[in-house]
Amino acid sequence: MRGIEETWTSIKHYFGGHVVHRSRDEWGDILVVDNRHLRVMSFGSAFEQSCIDLRTPHMPVHEYARAMLLSLAFTTPRHMTLLGLGGGALVSSLRHALPDCPLQVVELREEVAQVAQDYFGLIPNERLMIQIEDARQYLRNAEPASTDLLFSDMYYSADMNPFQRQKKFIQHCQRVLTDDGWLVINYHRLPDGDDPFFNWMRQSFPTLYTCATGSGNQVVLASKGPCPDVATVREKTGELEMKLGARLMPLLLKLEKLGEPKDK
Repeated sequence: MRGIEETWTSIKHYFGGHVVHRSRDEWGDILVVDNRHLRVMSFGSAFEQSCIDLRTPHMPVHEYARAMLLSLAFTTPRHMTLLGLGGGALVSSLRHALPDCPLQVVELREEVAQVAQDYFGLIPNERLMIQIEDARQYLRNAEPASTDLLFSDMYYSADMNPFQRQKKFIQHCQRVLTDDGWLVINYHRLPDGDDPFFNWMRQSFPTLYTCATGSGNQVVLASKGPCPDVATVREKTGELEMKLGARLMPLLLKLEKLGEPKDK
């Protein structure tokens, strides 16, 4: 196993910048690396947990984040929930796009939340609540129909939290969403087409899309209600592009709708 100093040196070399913060908790390393105008959070591997442009923190840098933000073209939420904070890049974009919409963030690691506040400009207030809790426990205890838009972006240092692929996770998400609510999940890799995962999703969410990104991540957008008409979605996507300063229309065109569930 590599020593801590060797890990930090290799991470610094990989990101091509300098380490501005390093700490460790019971789950592992937390590093913040600056490379010119970009600031990256890493959990001690070559994978970026978050990345922001310090000049425009609200602009989504990662393509998977832009794909997740497409959900705002399909719904106008009254309340949002995010499972997995990282450096809070997605939070910055959401707050910029919908400054008046309450956002509940659930983060397992208290140290991650503290670093996000100290180095990524996240300041909790009456519309941004950060709760330190395991997402499993949070979803079990959350009230039914308590949020309109639920994002899940839970990752370890080098892989996705497998809870995001479990049937119980999908069932909990379906329960806590309102009748026309949307679920948005960032997957490192989706199961193959014959996996029961897709049947679980389709049985819980009649409207179901996937979006492939250049990094290999697959973003799933799922709704308990019907999809808005195409013209409305395209118009709202254009408005989002203006607000966030990022291209979203190419990702909208890449959305693939999944078909009916198979009989089991």
